[in-house]
Amino acid sequence: MYFESNCQALLSTHAQHAATVDQLRAVSPITEFELNPCPDGGYTLLYRGVALHDPQGPLSEAEAVIAQQATLVADRVHVVLGLGLGYLLEALSEKSPGQMVVYEPDAALLRFVLENVDLAHLLSLPRVALFCDQQDFLLYLRKKLYSQYKLDILTLRGSAALLAQEIQPLMEQITRMELFRVQDFKTGQHFHQKWIQQFFGNAPNFAAMPTLDDLVDSFTDKPALVISRGPSLDAALPWVRALADAVVLIAVGGALHRLHDHGITPDFALFYDANGMKEQVHGLPDAYLEQITFVMSPFTQPAVFDMPSRGKLLMLAQNNMQFVDFLDEALQRKHCRLGGGGTVSIIGFQMAQRMGCNPIALVGQDLAFPHNQVYAGGVAMRLNEKGQLDLEASESLYTAPYDLTTVPGQDGKPLPTLQSYQSFLIHLEEMAALNAKSERPAQLWNASLGGAHIEGFPLLDLQRWVGQWPCWKQPHALSQPPAWTAEAQQGRAKSLNKAIQDLQVELIGHIRFLKEQGRLAGRNQSDLRKLANLTLGVNQAIYTRFSEAPFAAYLLIHEMRAYREQFQETLTLPDGPLKAQKVIKTFCQSAASFLEEQILPTVRQASELCLSRARGNDAPADPADPADDGIVDWPAQVS
Repeated sequence: MYFESNCQALLSTHAQHAATVDQLRAVSPITEFELNPCPDGGYTLLYRGVALHDPQGPLSEAEAVIAQQATLVADRVHVVLGLGLGYLLEALSEKSPGQMVVYEPDAALLRFVLENVDLAHLLSLPRVALFCDQQDFLLYLRKKLYSQYKLDILTLRGSAALLAQEIQPLMEQITRMELFRVQDFKTGQHFHQKWIQQFFGNAPNFAAMPTLDDLVDSFTDKPALVISRGPSLDAALPWVRALADAVVLIAVGGALHRLHDHGITPDFALFYDANGMKEQVHGLPDAYLEQITFVMSPFTQPAVFDMPSRGKLLMLAQNNMQFVDFLDEALQRKHCRLGGGGTVSIIGFQMAQRMGCNPIALVGQDLAFPHNQVYAGGVAMRLNEKGQLDLEASESLYTAPYDLTTVPGQDGKPLPTLQSYQSFLIHLEEMAALNAKSERPAQLWNASLGGAHIEGFPLLDLQRWVGQWPCWKQPHALSQPPAWTAEAQQGRAKSLNKAIQDLQVELIGHIRFLKEQGRLAGRNQSDLRKLANLTLGVNQAIYTRFSEAPFAAYLLIHEMRAYREQFQETLTLPDGPLKAQKVIKTFCQSAASFLEEQILPTVRQASELCLSRARGNDAPADPADPADDGIVDWPAQVS
């Protein structure tokens, strides 16, 4: 009766719901059940010997679960395990401004509920999502967690009984996902300022650079190797060389030395890191690099933009998507985005997918340290003076293992690895599962023999590939990547410069706003009620300001997060308003200083360089020259 209207409500909110609806349309609803009315006006469903809701009071049961298991704030994602008849979701939507994700793995039960209960008013809310496939559910939840939402898990007693076998392993996956999110958040916190500085430092180059958009479907059904520097690379090198003219070679920058030493020239070299560019290309001859197309992140260490190469392409990833949004708007083009994942090899794999390559094989992607080997070329761990496994420093290595754990090897035995590698492994497995569900799934292989087991990537001895495809490259490199015309480059440079100038104006406005709010928050009130209203008003003004300025909010993401948590915690104290007033003042002062002293000078310098490029020369622009399209000579400090 209600099935189609509920399905249409789902389809109106999230694209991911299409798979859920398709799955539900393919199953029949349950037929063995007992529906009973309850004293409070609700109903309970007796299914498989379990009452989905409290027979005495489904409505009061939902209220009690929310009171015990949920924090009703906007930055929460509430995971509801088991939809039941929808009472918990209904009550939660009325009480919380947060996000809600329902996981109901029993498709036949879910089909029955959607047939007989009108939930369209809930399922049409953008903040409500519903899944019956565990993988789809976890992928959606990951995005929410990585958007800085905090997590609640809610389930009714009846749903918990029905999901008894699934809840524990599911919670282990969610816990691990949250640990990886914290790990990635700390990485972002460590590199955040460097990413900002290097993005704007590199910005003048963007106007002249083609992007990965120009390679989409350009190598349809061409085989590809994504080559990393894991220990197994050495054994694979003879076969990589034999295949070099028949497959697309996508190398992570760190693998270039081993490839060069064995006479292999990759078609593409990926550079994603904010550090370590010197080490990745240290000692490689210019003549070798000039045969390779570089693919670079906007945050890549600036030195790589000046290195010799066959050509350079800009790669934009969903990580730091606010910067990609900024470039979309500045250059008036919706750019292709790759997903994140933490390792350049994952970027390389997605790049091969977008280029239409098929099959795709991972080479040297061990994601573990077999025989304590860390990198190809015999680089092994050793015991340091503390008795811990470590790496010796060298010109070509700039990281060392820490936070060691284990993952299953290809023979089922545990292999030592990093905790970060464990998260990369999970990302690759998720991507393999998504590939299998896609309209044009590519064949995936793992030629990293001896490394970690990667579900979805069957093992491959590269020798089997030799001779399977004609040699179509002359001799190694591909055609020169497309480039913008001089006129187009100049137009793009002007558009980019205007966007950066507009950002300067916006940042100055934010700095003045923060300073004013800091002064306002510093006004003591003898009346506690007035002080509380003032404190809450200033807090709301800050959040309203930055919710309407997502790019500036991203620049302050770590400061904003710490402030939000401290402010909410402080308000619960007996003298909360007074202490929260100090929290606001401290935040406003530090955020204003960060924008004024760290970010604004970087943006100004980028604007001057962009204007110079737009005018067709590399001379610094004169801020006082009206012909320079109005680079504003802002005061050294913003009052």
